[in-house]
Amino acid sequence: MKQLKLFLEGIPENFSIIDQSARETLLENLGKSFPETLDALINATYTIYYSHPAILSTISENTGYSTTAPQPNGYVLKPFDERLLKKSKERSPMWRDPR
Repeated sequence: MKQLKLFLEGIPENFSIIDQSARETLLENLGKSFPETLDALINATYTIYYSHPAILSTISENTGYSTTAPQPNGYVLKPFDERLLKKSKERSPMWRDPR
């Protein structure tokens, strides 16, 4: 939490109105001093952005990709082919019996 506070203290109040090049330089420098903090903020930003209903709707409309959660309904899967397990079933156990 202390790292986040120090990181945020390095961002000036006029950050949103300074030119893009200056913002990029500022964030690059802060990222060198606080790489984990910048990574966490980038990750949080992407998570928030891509979970927003308007963004999910746009993704679905433009790609046809379902943006609903895979559970509880799940995705439709092809029936499982048991033949894929043939070699594994023929192998002897690869572990020791703990008893």
